[in-house]
Amino acid sequence: MENVRSLPNKMDELVALTRHQREYSECSLLLFTETWLTVLTLDTAAQLEGFTFLRADRSKMSGKKGGGLAVFVNNRWCNPGHTTVKEQHCSKDIELLAVSVRPHYLPREFTYALAVIVYISPSANADAACDVLLSAVSRLQIQHPDALLLISGDFNHASPSSSLPKFTQYITCHTRDNKTLDLFYANTKGAYHSLPLPPLGRADHNLINTNKTKELVVDLRRRNNPPPAPVNILGTVVNVVKSFKYLGVHLNNNLDWTHNTDPLVKKGNSRLFLLRRLRSFGRQGPLLRTFYDSVVGSAIFHGIVCWSSSIMVRDRRRMDRLVRRASSVLGCPLDSVEIVGNGRMMVKLSSMLNNTSHPLQDTLTALGSSFSERLLHPCCVKERSLAIVNSLSSY
Repeated sequence: MENVRSLPNKMDELVALTRHQREYSECSLLLFTETWLTVLTLDTAAQLEGFTFLRADRSKMSGKKGGGLAVFVNNRWCNPGHTTVKEQHCSKDIELLAVSVRPHYLPREFTYALAVIVYISPSANADAACDVLLSAVSRLQIQHPDALLLISGDFNHASPSSSLPKFTQYITCHTRDNKTLDLFYANTKGAYHSLPLPPLGRADHNLINTNKTKELVVDLRRRNNPPPAPVNILGTVVNVVKSFKYLGVHLNNNLDWTHNTDPLVKKGNSRLFLLRRLRSFGRQGPLLRTFYDSVVGSAIFHGIVCWSSSIMVRDRRRMDRLVRRASSVLGCPLDSVEIVGNGRMMVKLSSMLNNTSHPLQDTLTALGSSFSERLLHPCCVKERSLAIVNSLSSY
């Protein structure tokens, strides 16, 4: 949920987020206030693929421009035919949109799910707005006494907690500067937790994903230099870590891959036990090799293109020992870690060089030697870069 301050000019970013980030693509409900949609704005200007779009534009009764509410319901969570608007209200004090959904799966104690999105402007009468909200919630609870009821929105100076004593408020982070203006209520306890996310465009409500953003500083200089100043995003300091797991690969600030080898060996040993059990059942030949390639080898060589060329000798021996043990179980020779890494590296480089649409194709082509077909080693940059922070922030 977020106060977006004009939804149409942020649709391109929202479309990209729902396509490429699981936090958005797998979200059941997207709730937005201050959409600034009008009767002249077509639904096609604010539609997301895979989501059902419901809107409530600000009417002339409010006497102001702007405003507006929008709800996006994930079609994988709820069939579009089971999504209906239950109630809609717009006045100078409050804007309200209530949506009824019946998802594919719900806990047994709930028969429906009701989502109420609210916007109370800074100049509104807080008491009058809370009275309208309480009346709407009472009507919904009478109609659906066994429904899961969610109330979300931008409440500004209003505090409906006293009007909703049986509801739990879940937002614990600041949503605009050092204030918590956006709230989320539910008629059940312990069901949700708040997680800040980056704002859409230049929306003024500060939702920063500092809980998942980490900084990994790689400093290979021999001198004991003082640590760099911490990264600060909109007043929030990003935590500096010595190791980080990204896409299943463990990185550390020395880039020696020791943190990555331990889980690979541990996982490989557990998979090797399954290989031995399969052989004890009398399975031999191609079936055992297929099981090794798909179950054991996939675990041992995960991300090998990243670490095979720079792994420490001690860790390489541990990995090779694991491969030899698998070879004795199969009864046939297997390639070492170095051979597998070099082979997969060449396949990856060839595919990138031959694919003109690959984002690194131009970079690799520029590294080609003018005297031979070799690729030159890229130059290193000594200055501090935020590339790792940006790449890890989406994890």
